[in-house]
Amino acid sequence: MSRHLVVGTAGHVDHGKSSLVEALTGVHPDRLREEKLRGITIDLGFANLELPDGTQIGFVDVPGHERFVRNMLAGVGGIDAVLFVVAADESVKPQTREHFDICRLLGIPAGIIAITKIDLADLDLLELVRLEIQDLVKGSLLESAPIIPVSVKSGYGLADLIDALRKLPTSAMRRDPQAALRLPIDRCFTLRGFGTVVTGTLLSGTLAKDDEVVLYPRGLRARVRGLQVHSQPVDKAIAGQRTAVNLPNLEVNQIHRGMEISVPGRFVPVVTCEARVELLRSSPIAISRKTALRLHQGTLDLVAAVRPVGSRQIRPGESGFVRIAFDDAVLSLPGDKFILRQLSPAVTLGGGTVLDIAPLKSLKSSCRLEWLESLQPLSPRELLYSYVKRSSFFGITEAQILSQMVPDAATVRKLADSLVEEGCVRLVSSEPFLVMETACLLQLIEQVAAYLEAFHTRNPRSTGILKEQLNSALTKTCHPLALKAALNDLVATQRILIQNETVSLSGRTVVLKEAESAAKAQIEDAFRRAGWKVPALDEVLAGVTVSPAQARELVSLLTKERRLVKISENLLYHTESISELKALLADCKKRSVQLDVGKFKDLTGISRKYAIPLLEFLDRERVTRRVGDSRVIL
Repeated sequence: MSRHLVVGTAGHVDHGKSSLVEALTGVHPDRLREEKLRGITIDLGFANLELPDGTQIGFVDVPGHERFVRNMLAGVGGIDAVLFVVAADESVKPQTREHFDICRLLGIPAGIIAITKIDLADLDLLELVRLEIQDLVKGSLLESAPIIPVSVKSGYGLADLIDALRKLPTSAMRRDPQAALRLPIDRCFTLRGFGTVVTGTLLSGTLAKDDEVVLYPRGLRARVRGLQVHSQPVDKAIAGQRTAVNLPNLEVNQIHRGMEISVPGRFVPVVTCEARVELLRSSPIAISRKTALRLHQGTLDLVAAVRPVGSRQIRPGESGFVRIAFDDAVLSLPGDKFILRQLSPAVTLGGGTVLDIAPLKSLKSSCRLEWLESLQPLSPRELLYSYVKRSSFFGITEAQILSQMVPDAATVRKLADSLVEEGCVRLVSSEPFLVMETACLLQLIEQVAAYLEAFHTRNPRSTGILKEQLNSALTKTCHPLALKAALNDLVATQRILIQNETVSLSGRTVVLKEAESAAKAQIEDAFRRAGWKVPALDEVLAGVTVSPAQARELVSLLTKERRLVKISENLLYHTESISELKALLADCKKRSVQLDVGKFKDLTGISRKYAIPLLEFLDRERVTRRVGDSRVIL
């Protein structure tokens, strides 16, 4: 498969960026009528070039005028390399510096520097321009970039420039076709006969015809009818390619630059995040309190409130951590780069990297600073481990991981399994899974045992706590899957028993006082002697000497011990009576007796008051099945 690179231009207005792209590709990237009339680039332009070795270059030409830096930022967010342009007759100018700062802040990994209009400069001036460029890029990723003098008019240097494009390092291509789909939209228009078309650079993942996609953050669903890469129809586009996507079921007015195409149900738009920012030395302001700034991320451009994390301010030339509150929900992920600009006057202040898209409100400033410091720079595995450590007893679910990372689900599972070496465990109950630290799971096991110990102490007449009640009490402080793993461990080590959905400590017996034991025996005997014509529960409890609350606890104990069977809210039977009734019905089945309410009353000698609840109970127990007004004995 051929290499694909997206190369963005950068540089001051009228330094020949668009003309250079035209000289390389044969296509002038200016497409707007106003651009052609005024002779300057206003919005993003695009052109393609196939190199002799098969490398496909997608050029994104950006405006150089200071009034259109917002448009420029929409174009450079997804590029693999920069074609940095400086005119020989003007050298380094204000937008040269601003564009360079933006490229450096965004961490663009590679680039080429072209000195244009060399026809207008002598050798001495050309050398001076070269020295000024070297001074500008010193200490940056462009420090080792080739500096190539070119002339669009004569063609001088174009062959060297094409060769330099061919030699751009493979490290510039950081796109993962297996990861989650991300395609920030930089252009949207209608094409006759096709409908709505959007374009953008495929940052990660793969997009194919007929795929169902979602446009974040609005959640618009669409199906891909067609795709183009380098103006050619394709069945599939992969990460790193400039891509045009036909979405016929959406209207142009529903879509705007800054929206992002991805897969359904994968990500969750956020309204806050925490990040590390670096302010330029030239920044006219410090960040010392909540400040409204313009934030540019990918093709996104919106207003956000930015404030320092902690009490100190971030001065020009310094870096620090901030919390960002967006005016609208956005799709933002850890590792995403952004640029900050002042609202008025529109000046680039600095840039940063998103670190945490699910910041905890409860963290103290000192802990928050320590947490954010630990997040940079991290590999996906290290990032996942950090999330697990922070999650404590709740762990982190597969869905939560996938919503904050771009690797595919299979890779995430492998990363989770690899954390065993770091003292973590992946708990699986079919899917999705949960990852948590083993130490937290062991601590949770002891907490569950301690909770049961306390329960038995508070409830000496109880055989244990219902599993549902235990889940309700403990899942406020831990994940249900973690609690399930803790209970399984306690059962496996024979520290607890789970019988009939009741959880108790092993070896724990009910401790009754003499009066309570006597009352318990009295209650049981009353129902045993009553047979199938049992008294109301309240009548039985009125005859015992313990308090009503104690008496009801004793009834509960008898039901848990299966000595009494609860038929309805106020109707209980002794288990021996129920066994006798089932035996009677089994004999009737042999004789092919079909029951209705009347026959059942005659068979048992009981009134309708008892017959109806008993028959309904027998239906629930699958001893009988109602068919019309009769029952079939099963």
